[in-house]
Amino acid sequence: LRPLSQEDIAQRRERARQRHAEKLLATQESATEGIGGSLMDPTLEAEENRGDNQLPTLQSETNIVATEREELEAKEAFIAFARVFSGVVKKGQKLFVLGPKYDPAESLHKLPLGCSPADTLPSVPHLACCTLENLYLLMGRELEELQEVPSGNVLGIGGLQEFVLKSATLSSSPACPPFNPLNFEATPIVRVAVEPKHPSEMPQLVKGMKLLNQADPCVQILIQETGEHVLITAGEVHLQRCLDDLKERFARIEISVSKPIIPFRETITRPPK
Repeated sequence: LRPLSQEDIAQRRERARQRHAEKLLATQESATEGIGGSLMDPTLEAEENRGDNQLPTLQSETNIVATEREELEAKEAFIAFARVFSGVVKKGQKLFVLGPKYDPAESLHKLPLGCSPADTLPSVPHLACCTLENLYLLMGRELEELQEVPSGNVLGIGGLQEFVLKSATLSSSPACPPFNPLNFEATPIVRVAVEPKHPSEMPQLVKGMKLLNQADPCVQILIQETGEHVLITAGEVHLQRCLDDLKERFARIEISVSKPIIPFRETITRPPK
């Protein structure tokens, strides 16, 4: 593989922008057609009944709100950051997902010999099977779709949000030992309790905190015995960034946050000389 020149990078960026613009245009056209079709039926019904004049307005507003929410959810997608150490990764390929606590010595005897990710396998702790839905070349803020990626390259993988929490190892063989998870020097110490302002929005909060936990490797999510949802971050700036992401991107609801709590710890050392 030859390195990309500046002209190649500019051409690929321009093609990625064109494809992105075409997708947005197609999405807007389909949303417009859906809203227009939903507005026709209530109008005809109002003309026939001549009694319920608010029905078309209410249904059209509901359809518009639902369409806007679907568009917002469609814009958000998790892209796993990965590196290929051996072999060639292909789009649509099925692989084993090995969690950080997976141990081949304890799990291989539970699997049939010569098994593959496409087979029906018994339940094994910290082992799952996934399909690589999309492969991306990371070019700054742009993503370019790829069909295959050889070893030694860094790429983005779509469709792993249901299989990977923080980190994992993808392999075509269950005998592969998993890589050690990344260790971060910043230890989460600032904790707050989070709850929705409207109790009926608790499912959105739970889903949003799960997405935040996947997106940020330095965040910890805990559920206390009292039912409180606790968010633990590495500092005040990190806490504010996580709360903003939770309200604006992941949960999209108004939340109430308790005052930050930092644990006080002591230890015994030798007195200074």
